[in-house]
Amino acid sequence: MANSMARFPETEDEIIINCPRCDSNHVLVSLNQRGYYEVKECHDCGYRKIFE
Repeated sequence: MANSMARFPETEDEIIINCPRCDSNHVLVSLNQRGYYEVKECHDCGYRKIFE
């Protein structure tokens, strides 16, 4: 599994996105409508975000 890293728009900075439940960085992320990254699913603990 790959670590989830994201780049801020218009920069070269990388950030690591962790699961809110277990703090693992083996997660799938999505970009919400406001431009923020959200954890969609964690591969370690099974956390899943329910999107509306």
